[in-house]
Amino acid sequence: MTEKYIQELEARNSFLERCVNALKLNNKALTQERNELIEQNRFLDAKCKAYHQEVLEITSMSMFEFAELYCNDKQLEADGKSFAKALLGVGQ
Repeated sequence: MTEKYIQELEARNSFLERCVNALKLNNKALTQERNELIEQNRFLDAKCKAYHQEVLEITSMSMFEFAELYCNDKQLEADGKSFAKALLGVGQ
């Protein structure tokens, strides 16, 4: 092989090494982003499962059980009055 050919190969090899290093840096950043997205997905999946379980529990409750857990006395009183008025046809 000629000296010129060897120099061309060395230059090409140097260029390719720089390309590989740039790709490694990019891959590192992408891997870090991917890992963060996987962790976020796990968190959201767990949150979704918890919400789904809560919805199942709520839909299996009677209205009295629901009111006991999720409503305060003022809300219950106001809703009771509104319901009574609706039954009596008052305010329509």
